[in-house]
Amino acid sequence: MAEITPRNQFPYPSEFEEPYFAPAQDGAVAIDAGVYANAENSQLQFLSTGVVGWDKDGVSPVAGLLFWSDAIQITGWSTPFKAFITGPASVELQDGEVLYFLMPRLLAVDTEISLYRANRIFLLNQRLHDLRLFAARIGDVVYFYNGKSLKDGDTGLLFGGGLLTTSLFPPHKHLVALVIEPPSAGVGALSVLSVAPALTKIQLFRNGLIQSEPADYGLNLITGIVTLVIPTVSALERFVVLRDERDLSVITTTHEHLTELVITPLPATVLLDMLVTAPTLAAIELFKLGQLLSEPADYSLDLTTGFVTLTVASILGDRFQAFRRINV
Repeated sequence: MAEITPRNQFPYPSEFEEPYFAPAQDGAVAIDAGVYANAENSQLQFLSTGVVGWDKDGVSPVAGLLFWSDAIQITGWSTPFKAFITGPASVELQDGEVLYFLMPRLLAVDTEISLYRANRIFLLNQRLHDLRLFAARIGDVVYFYNGKSLKDGDTGLLFGGGLLTTSLFPPHKHLVALVIEPPSAGVGALSVLSVAPALTKIQLFRNGLIQSEPADYGLNLITGIVTLVIPTVSALERFVVLRDERDLSVITTTHEHLTELVITPLPATVLLDMLVTAPTLAAIELFKLGQLLSEPADYSLDLTTGFVTLTVASILGDRFQAFRRINV
């Protein structure tokens, strides 16, 4: 009976074994396949023009969400055909877990593959040289086989961004503000009517005041459900949700978000300078002492001059925060 090697289980003939040829041939074929696989492995690349993103709290405080907006192709350039991970899709990933796949060889057609999630790379009856790492989570960072990585909150063209990466401001669109008025006290869950992988982030306002995560709420991107830390206290509460979704119709970003502009004006001030004008300036979100202001009830914006005119003049202690969106 043939012997097997301890790590790869390559067969070889036992001492004095007859017939000798069959186990010897099986061992040579296995070694040939392994050497070929490792040669191809050294050239594997991920190809995609879709957005890839990572949210360490996307599912729960211990389970992050890795998502991608388009199929991810995998090739070692040994045949004209490619393996691919279907997309758009998302997967849960906890600290210390890895995502890996079984790489098909000698492809004759483009072939879909599945991702496996575990705390180590292993698949029964499969040799290690055919199991390839896709991504691994260590702490709050996700590392990929080709040396790229994503920190918490990173989204962008990870595999096809070129030199001018859009990882900070990937193609996305701002949905119309969603207004939620729960019918009673005691409501602790709100639906934002959008889910991953399209949904990237939200801003939640409760009775006009911006809320922070996780102090005030938690968001499950997979279900699109917001869980309030403090449920509603009456039927008169009003929530406004500002939602960002990936724009899958373009592969380059259409706009950028400037750093926060903080203004502490003198009393009786009615004009605030946004420090940028049209055609660059596209829109702003303006807050006063943490409360979202609305146009035209609270202010008006002149894009050509970049000035905000307040409906009510400022008083001592007022603090304004402007989040400016510009065209690119």
